[in-house]
Parts: sequence; C-alpha cells; structure tokens
Amino acid sequence: MSEVNSLAKQLLSAQRKKAEIDKCIKSLKRKILDTEEASLALTPLSNEGGSKTQNGITFSIGRTHLWNQEVLV
Repeated sequence: MSEVNSLAKQLLSAQRKKAEIDKCIKSLKRKILDTEEASLALTPLSNEGGSKTQNGITFSIGRTHLWNQEVLV
C-alpha cells in the first residue's frame, strides 16, 4: 500500500472519530442546558448577556446592541 493510501485511510478514520466526538459534545451540552442548575445560572444573564462560570462550566449569552443612528444624531 502506498504512503498516500495509508495517510488517506488515517485521515478518514480521524474524521469519523471527530464527527462522533462532536456529536457526543453536542448531546452533552444539550443535556446540561436542560438541567435546573443551568437554568438558574442563565436566568440572571438573560436580560443583559454575559457569562458566568459555575462548577467549572461557563454559561454565556451573547450581548446584543441595537444601533439607531438617527437617535444618536
């Protein structure tokens, strides 16, 4: 078997493993967000955004800024 074929097989194997790990991470994040503890951590962030670390897990909600140039002028 040529080196290229060997490397290509290794690449495909690594890509499959990565896809499995990404799927597992997504599932675990969903399960964490469905817990009451996560809900309590996110509640104070819901109005203004920001992040909070609790028990080694960082919960964050992006801040949104509305820009209205007419009001600023």
